[in-house]
Amino acid sequence: MQGLTSDNERLRSLDQLALLVENRSLVDYDFKRATDSLAQDLKFVSDAIRRDANVWRLNRAFHAVHVPSFLAIMSMLDNIDEMKSVNEDERHQIYSSINRAAQLASSARERIEQSALTEAKVELSVLAKYAPMATQEFKRASLFERTRDGVLSASNVTLQRAKNSVEAVPNMVGALKDGVSTSLERANAVPMLASNLQRTLAGMVSDNVTKPIGMRLQASGKALTHGTGAGVGLGVMAAVLFPPLLPVSAGAAILVAMRSWRTEMQKAQKLSGEERDERIAKLEAERAAALLQLTNGAPSVQMETEELSLTLDAETGEADAIILKGEHAGRTWSDLSPLEKAETVSLFAQGADALLRILEFGSENL
Repeated sequence: MQGLTSDNERLRSLDQLALLVENRSLVDYDFKRATDSLAQDLKFVSDAIRRDANVWRLNRAFHAVHVPSFLAIMSMLDNIDEMKSVNEDERHQIYSSINRAAQLASSARERIEQSALTEAKVELSVLAKYAPMATQEFKRASLFERTRDGVLSASNVTLQRAKNSVEAVPNMVGALKDGVSTSLERANAVPMLASNLQRTLAGMVSDNVTKPIGMRLQASGKALTHGTGAGVGLGVMAAVLFPPLLPVSAGAAILVAMRSWRTEMQKAQKLSGEERDERIAKLEAERAAALLQLTNGAPSVQMETEELSLTLDAETGEADAIILKGEHAGRTWSDLSPLEKAETVSLFAQGADALLRILEFGSENL
């Protein structure tokens, strides 16, 4: 499936995610704490894109990879709510992953704000060159001046806040009623079995999320198959949807591990009988352990440059990437033809070399 390809799709996904986050925050206190300013950050980013359609380019990976991941986990939370066997510790694992992932939206907002600030500084420096010399140098306000000005304006601010609070009371009451009703409905609902959740996820992967995200879910397949009904592996599943973002320099270490494994595996293939099978099994276990050590135990990891967002399954070594720049932006690397790959590589900066080599080792289509 191709990624986001138009401004309308990007905005629609941001607005949908902001609404889902806002609605759940009304009825789920822990979720509200975990997401913090996520809804406001998403709205800030979407408003910025509406003002300037090119702003999204500051956060290519956020729109092509992370927003679909957020949408996927939001749809999963409704199913997890129905599972009586999920305990508080497991819910905390999920919300801890969501808390870390919410920082992605905060970072996206910060990049836009810093870009605007830089532009303003440049414009102001140009204006200052043509402005007449000031008779007095502009100085920072003293503590006394700030305190005095704050006292003078305090009464107006207090009155305005009081007025706003009174007007908001009916809305607060309505939200509380909705929250109670929703909680009662969830309490009375029949718990969903693990097989139902897995079917839901299978449909969700094919319809709503990009291929690398589907690969992340596949990486947690064992946890889903063997443990979801008992509430096992849900934290792992959330970590797969929001893999740790490693620096590109970490790609060199992963590449060494994959290349070493490939060389040793070729040697093992030349053996015969039981010795061959034992050697292959040992190599597979060693590679899985090495990759998990590199990723600090996460079942999948993500590395990004301005041109590529790569996801690596630490257990299988499989890798795929979303193209973030150029004519094929939004498509997955494995979906490109050899000619399209060559055209895309010509646009990449030197920093993408390590990711391309990981793709070469991790993609069966190359």
